[in-house]
Amino acid sequence: MKLKTTAKIKLYELTYLVSGSFTDSELTKVQEAVQALVKKHKGVIKSEDAWGKKSLAYGIRQAGKTHTEAHFIHLIVELDSAKAPAFERDVYLNNDVIRHLLVEAEAIEKIEAEEKLKEKLGKAEK
Repeated sequence: MKLKTTAKIKLYELTYLVSGSFTDSELTKVQEAVQALVKKHKGVIKSEDAWGKKSLAYGIRQAGKTHTEAHFIHLIVELDSAKAPAFERDVYLNNDVIRHLLVEAEAIEKIEAEEKLKEKLGKAEK
């Protein structure tokens, strides 16, 4: 007998970096490719923000080239938790993405709540 698992849809935050040498049209193609990966894994994009081109604190070496600037793109994605590892692997395999970070949005909310609590406790002690 096969056990039936239920899909657990979760919110994830994905921030990825694209080479700063890319033009706007090249950047748009990379964004469309990442959006296609979300759809491939049956996810839904809740929001997308381009944070712009920024200088990096240290160079990131990829494919024999050192990147000193990057375009930062941030997505909030609704995705089945069972498909998240495969989605992250596909983002990793995209050669135009030089770095990425995928985290559960719940974890972010929990950290923010803990920081607010610490701030309140710090103010109460003074």
